[in-house]
Amino acid sequence: MSAVIDTVLDDAGVSNRAIREFVQEWATITTPERVQVVGADDDQRLIAEALDAGELLRAGEGRCYARSHVKDTARSEERTVVATARESDRGIYNNWRPAAKKS
Repeated sequence: MSAVIDTVLDDAGVSNRAIREFVQEWATITTPERVQVVGADDDQRLIAEALDAGELLRAGEGRCYARSHVKDTARSEERTVVATARESDRGIYNNWRPAAKKS
């Protein structure tokens, strides 16, 4: 996969050594099917792919939205704690505590 990633990065003009090492490292960890370098020109294609896959849903003209999976840990609101200096930072589904308070 390393040679394939080098080719993808070369074709995209990515020459920054740190970026190349980062991509190689995370490709080794995550073992993706493919690696792509995307830019703003790819936005419409990526949105269309996400809509086709059901990852995004239409929400009116030119608008889309995504839902989290019902078993997503973000849905455990009763265990979500926001620790800030001001209680007014608390969200609707968050538990708040002062940031200065130790756990």
